[in-house]
Parts: sequence; C-alpha cells; structure tokens
Amino acid sequence: MLVRCLRASPWKAYCGPHASWVATLASRSMTGTGSCSSGRLAANETGSHVRDAQLVSLVVLEMDHGRRRWNVKLRSVDEKRQSHRAAVERAAGDRGAVLIGAAGQALPDDVDTRAVVLVEGASDQLAVEALAARRGRDLDAEGVSVVSIGGAGNIGRFLQLFGPQGLAVRLAGLYDAAEERDFRRGLERAGFGSDLTRDDMEALGFYVCVADLEDELIRSLGATAVEHIIDAQGELRSFRTLQQQPAQQGRTIEQQLRRFMGTRGGRKIQYAPVLVEALDLTRVPRSLDRVLAHV
Repeated sequence: MLVRCLRASPWKAYCGPHASWVATLASRSMTGTGSCSSGRLAANETGSHVRDAQLVSLVVLEMDHGRRRWNVKLRSVDEKRQSHRAAVERAAGDRGAVLIGAAGQALPDDVDTRAVVLVEGASDQLAVEALAARRGRDLDAEGVSVVSIGGAGNIGRFLQLFGPQGLAVRLAGLYDAAEERDFRRGLERAGFGSDLTRDDMEALGFYVCVADLEDELIRSLGATAVEHIIDAQGELRSFRTLQQQPAQQGRTIEQQLRRFMGTRGGRKIQYAPVLVEALDLTRVPRSLDRVLAHV
C-alpha cells in the first residue's frame, strides 16, 4: 500500500549546494496507515540517482508486509520552480532548512499554489484544514496551502518568503492576541503598510484569536460540549485531576479547559481537528471563519 503523506504532515525538505536534498518526515499519525515513525532520508542513502536529482517532489510512506520504508519520487525543476527556489534562498538567509521546508510544503509540484495561510502552530494548521473540509473545500485543488510557521517570532521571515519580495502569492494569517505586535511588525517590514491597525491587518487577511484559537473554539462549543469531547477521547479523568489543582481554583471552567489543552505535548494537535469537527457551522469562531474565507 502506497500512501502520499498529507500536506499537513510536518515534513521538511532542505536544498543544499548542487541540489542535494535531505527530507525529514516528523512523527505523525496518518489516517488509515497507523503511525509514521520519525525518520531521516539523506541523499546518499538512496542511490546516486538522487544525488543528481534537482528536486525531491514527494515523500511517501510505503507499507510492504507491515514494514515501513521511505520512497522518494523525483522530477525536474522547470523554469518557474527554479525562480521560486531562488526567491526562497534569498529569503531564507541563515535559516534555510526551515524556510525551504515551508516552501516545499506550500508549493507542491502537482499544484499551482495561488494562496498561503500562515498560522503559528500545527494545531492551528489542522483546525483551518478541518474547517475547509467541513465546508466542502478542497484546498489542494484550489491551490491553497496552510503553513505552520513554528511560532510568531518567525512571521517576518515567512512574509519575506511568500510575500511580494519573495514568491508573491496571496497571503492570509491567523495569530494569537498576545502575538499581534510580532505580526504587525512583520507585515509592516514586508511592505504591507505602515502603522497598521487591527482592522488594517484584517483587510490584508490576518485575523486575531482572543486569547488563542483553542480559547475561541471552547467558547464557540461551550464547556459542556468540550467536556463530552474530552470524555470521548478518554481523558476526562485527567481533566478532573487538573481541576483539583490549587492553581485552578477560582478559574472558570473555560479557563480550565484551555489550560488542559496545553498541559501535555501534542494535546492541542490532538484536539484541534476534533473540536472543529464538533462545531455548529453557524457558530464558527470569527477569526477562523474569516481567514478561510479570505482565500
């Protein structure tokens, strides 16, 4: 069984001198295939034909009688793709691997990318993609990519990469209220305007979550519905334990639920698509609804 890794998977690619590529596929559960183990595939491990290739176009996981192995498909770089790569390298600076990986994720070879949605983390990415699916949108077919930038501090580099000074695709974004300054400064430095207000940023397609997307999803669903979801995930006992902690006394249940989402690594990623799936589509958080509508 051959399965293409979903665009949401946090795989990254690095383009070094002479087009020597290294692909990294991070740990990620894939629907219908079990879990992908963390792995690293270097060019010199795949045969001389890979070292001579100009582009690794797709990383796939091949299941052969229960054994996992990596497979790499190759294609030539056309003229447009070469100009894209040059723009990426100019924007990447000393953080080439991270940004070139983002470009590889956002500019798949079989899709003419017309828009990129920049979000702070993987859970935000999954939430946007889950809402798109619920609204019947095929982002791949539309040429829309959702890219996790790995924290608000990276926004400037990504705006330089994908904005008018780089790949010049249509942009939108989602950010937490506490990170508004980083996003505003990044947009201004990337040439999107000066002295930007929140309304100005929305006009550009960048929407704020108060306090963050998990908080907005919890409020949209209601505490009772979120508790039912936690119960269905087998974690209600863990949530009750958190509620009994001294630091949680006096907090609202919504505040406790938000805290619970951040108490274990990977929990936000686990719950983001589940919470979106449970939403009444007439009660989608404004920021999430608007950012998707913008592209």
